[in-house]
Amino acid sequence: MSKPGYRPDLRRWFHADITHQLRSVGAFYWIIIMDLYTPKSLLALCSVIAVAHFYSFTALAAESIEKITITGSRVPTQLQNVSGSVSVIGGDEIQLSAANQLADILRGLPGVAISTSGSSGALTEIRLRGNESNHLLVILDGIVINDDSQGGLIDLAHIRTDEIKRIELHRGPQAAAWGSGAVGGVLHIETYTPRTDTSDLFASIAVGNKNTQHASARISSQYLGHRYRVSAQHMQTEGDNIARSGPEKDGYKRNAVNAYYAYTVSDIEADVSANFASLTNEYDGIDYLVSGLPVDATHFTDAQKASAKASITYSPHQTNYATSLTTTLSAHENHNYEFGEFFSAAESERFQLTNTHSINWEHLSAVVGAEYVQRWYRQRGMVSFADPNQNQDDQTSSVFFESKASLSAAVEYTLGARFDRNSEFEHAVSYRNGLSWRITPNYTTFVSLGKAIKNPSFTERFGYFPGTFLGNPDLQPEHIQEWEWGIRARYSSSLRAQVSIYESDFEDEILGFVFDPSSGLMTAENAETKSERRGLDSEFTWDWGTLQWRGAYSYLEATEQTNTLNQAELRRPRHSGSLTLAGTFTDKLAAYLKWSYTGSQVDAFFPPPMFASHTVLLRPYSLLSFTISYDLTPAWKTSFRVQNALDHEFEDIVGFTGESRSVLFTLTYADNN
Repeated sequence: MSKPGYRPDLRRWFHADITHQLRSVGAFYWIIIMDLYTPKSLLALCSVIAVAHFYSFTALAAESIEKITITGSRVPTQLQNVSGSVSVIGGDEIQLSAANQLADILRGLPGVAISTSGSSGALTEIRLRGNESNHLLVILDGIVINDDSQGGLIDLAHIRTDEIKRIELHRGPQAAAWGSGAVGGVLHIETYTPRTDTSDLFASIAVGNKNTQHASARISSQYLGHRYRVSAQHMQTEGDNIARSGPEKDGYKRNAVNAYYAYTVSDIEADVSANFASLTNEYDGIDYLVSGLPVDATHFTDAQKASAKASITYSPHQTNYATSLTTTLSAHENHNYEFGEFFSAAESERFQLTNTHSINWEHLSAVVGAEYVQRWYRQRGMVSFADPNQNQDDQTSSVFFESKASLSAAVEYTLGARFDRNSEFEHAVSYRNGLSWRITPNYTTFVSLGKAIKNPSFTERFGYFPGTFLGNPDLQPEHIQEWEWGIRARYSSSLRAQVSIYESDFEDEILGFVFDPSSGLMTAENAETKSERRGLDSEFTWDWGTLQWRGAYSYLEATEQTNTLNQAELRRPRHSGSLTLAGTFTDKLAAYLKWSYTGSQVDAFFPPPMFASHTVLLRPYSLLSFTISYDLTPAWKTSFRVQNALDHEFEDIVGFTGESRSVLFTLTYADNN
């Protein structure tokens, strides 16, 4: 937490203390392991780090280096040449983890801060590089799934890992390629598609403590140009008690179905997909009279989430040209009930139509396109002092381009730009350009500069919550400009690392809890001064035989200026990171171990009766989770997962207790013909 009035200078920090910051990557693992309180564990981890550092200096022998292609940008690029910080997690690691929610996979990645308001199913937000939770654009199989009925954020609690094949996390402004909202970065999620001339049948059933049950099934096939996949999932749990005291538990239930079909003939490929989820999430109320903290209550949310996509691509053989037309639709409904009675509802829909044209020459690739987005928002509720019932909408028309040029055998330059014409705000331009230079076969340095915008959400402009919040229709878009410099190393096919530093200026940041004297409620307001984010992200992966180590460490300073003083922004830990081990020990036995650390962070607390904002320091914590898997037969497998194995108590939001230890035993069947 920055002291009032303290404004760190990144240039001084970089030149004088970069060596200290790089060393802190190793020191970080030493500090957070102390939470285990066992000398044997400490000695084991230190030994691993020592071996890793020794190997990093001796593994410079010439070896074949694996080519990893980044598909989350408009122009596919090899990971080693990307002019920005990217993390890639493959399906093998995801499936080995047997994690219940996507948040369990993302927690501890560079630049990632997870805030959860309870146990499984509770609102789970992600902040990337100190940006807000609605500043990360999440794209699932080409569909933007951010929830405009909840301010444009993405609730990670409802994204299961069963179907996920690959994750790419792109940090930094990406609005030039993907539009408003891609301020902090873009999270691309790719699900499984049928393999060539195969039929796959998958089923799983799981039971655990807290009366937890999971079940899922998937069938997919490909034959003579036809590909399809149909899947369904069910889960329910009685959960934990979100409040600090009381016996009442807050449960969660989710049912989902997904379908995909594609057909390829000659130069044309067409595909359609649809996803639907229905869920019920129980939550506690707030004691507005005495404590201002969560208190047991029989509140719950019924929600439905749906998305669909249709796309056609024409790519003539023996040419370097392709064009595609894609339409997507996503819809969210959230209906809240308090003490069994309807209280409020928010609904949103997003329609998007995109046409792209791509061309590839020997040293130049380019994509140009046009896009149209229309959004609808509806709010319903009981009339109290003001009427929350309303319908809102907006439209955005855009043109964009992205290009990649090989200036030499070792240097690549990327440039992208977008022009947005919005029905509610002034026209806007976003851009991103970057340069990557392969200094040696093992080292690449990169630098980038980008600018992005984020239009105010419907909730910030028009939302009304009786007794608490009143929207501000006069809000203006937020603007961010960020530069980044980093080094990516590939010592061999088995050891890879990257480290980067960045600094961003945030103008017109929307402050969501500003007191409005005229109404006596909180409202949203554009900040009059700039906010700043700066920090360091680092990550390494080491393939050690059949095992893979993944380590990450992030340092962040995110500040906003209040009354001429720089204050730390809420729910953004200064230090965070993780250490993961995944792989097979024998032909039948596999394991996954993850240890994540979240440093101290500040949050706002509004105690009655005045509800004046108080800053609260949340203590640091570490979470240890592991999974052990065993193949009974080539088709049948069992796994045993323990989440928060040490049963640490923690809070990401003041008063909302995090998930306690959970245990899950899973039996799966997979038949690949």
